[in-house]
Amino acid sequence: MDNKNVDKGFLTNKLVVLQEMIVEKTAQFNEMVESIKRFEGHSSGSKDLSEKIGNHIKKQQADLAQLAVQQKLAPDISKFVEMVLENVRTFVRQACGDIERLYFSKQGELLFLQQEIEKLVISKKKCEQLLREQEASTEVQQDVNVVNNLHESTSHVAEVKKTTKTKKRIRPDQDSSTRVGRAALDIKERKRKNKKEV
Repeated sequence: MDNKNVDKGFLTNKLVVLQEMIVEKTAQFNEMVESIKRFEGHSSGSKDLSEKIGNHIKKQQADLAQLAVQQKLAPDISKFVEMVLENVRTFVRQACGDIERLYFSKQGELLFLQQEIEKLVISKKKCEQLLREQEASTEVQQDVNVVNNLHESTSHVAEVKKTTKTKKRIRPDQDSSTRVGRAALDIKERKRKNKKEV
């Protein structure tokens, strides 16, 4: 019996710890969802910016090529400016790619945290199920003890009835030979056990 009580206490404590962890991780998850919205905005903004800068540089490169064809710009200067424009476009793409990678890594962290919460919830449900099963088996054992005690008291009452020759009127709820009497005895026994436990 002590072993079962230890297990029940352990399961109860485990449930409390799991619930606290779920609450904490859920709060952390909600904070991450809010912060990831900011990263999502940065990522989409950087994509737009990269496209706009890329389009602008393409126009500038077209204008530069036209100036070179018209010989209004020296070929060396044209190549230098072309290289500078291309380097700027590459730099912008890399910077925007870094922001996008950061956004995807934050999404990964969020997914990992969500899976961790789901595992904690599953563990909590298993623990609750074990606790319910343990309580049910304890109740069954108590019911068996009550029935055994009831049989003993019934046989004792039967012996007392045999020894007493005078028949007196007994209320049905106090007579252990009647169904109502057995139920009343059962209720008394349960109340007595609950008072001991409390």
